[in-house]
Amino acid sequence: MYRASAFSLILLTFTPAWAVDIGIFDPDPDQGAFRGVSEDLGAAFSYKTLNPTEPLGVTGFNVGVVASYTSLDNDGAFEDLIGESVNDLATVGVGAIKGLPLGFDIGAFYTEGPDSNVRLYGGEVRYAFVPGGTAAPALGVRVAGTKLDGIDRFDMETLSVDVSASKGFAFVTPYAGLGQVFVFSDPDSSIALEDEDFSDTRVFAGARLSVLPFQVIGEVDNVGGATSFNLRLAFAL
Repeated sequence: MYRASAFSLILLTFTPAWAVDIGIFDPDPDQGAFRGVSEDLGAAFSYKTLNPTEPLGVTGFNVGVVASYTSLDNDGAFEDLIGESVNDLATVGVGAIKGLPLGFDIGAFYTEGPDSNVRLYGGEVRYAFVPGGTAAPALGVRVAGTKLDGIDRFDMETLSVDVSASKGFAFVTPYAGLGQVFVFSDPDSSIALEDEDFSDTRVFAGARLSVLPFQVIGEVDNVGGATSFNLRLAFAL
């Protein structure tokens, strides 16, 4: 009941007011517009951290609902490429993270656009080389990837690498980090467009509120000028 209610709340909060069909619909598409759309999609659909750096530990596990809302930076490019102006994009879905030995964690998620043709899935591997403690913050690195599905006439994947730090204070654990997002945007071979492969810097910060066994995690990130607001409601062990 709790998870169903949380999912409904997130869905209502992040559902855009109109349907968006993402793809290449212009019969004579412009390379610059394709690049602009690719930049915003890469920002919106790259992997979102949504967890502090400290490792979960061998018995640690959490699962929950996740949502992301991104304010786009190249709305005019969408109008050129798909025939309608798009100012923001949202996804809602589920995600899980499992702790492993030696400071490693693995995670995965699946989300969909609540009012669009977007489907997104991905995974991550994290390593806390400083696990943190009462006085010291946790420090870690992460490699993650996503694949965008359901869009028309082009494919997109992202790869991201970042470093982050977190420090717990009672029930609240803030975290922040810096990384790079690599975007691979490939149009169908029948379309007169070149691939767009590029990278952008990602800056992010968030905080986790824990009232065992439940967690609420809010996060803001910026990739190449596009800002995302991310939320996770999780059940943790």
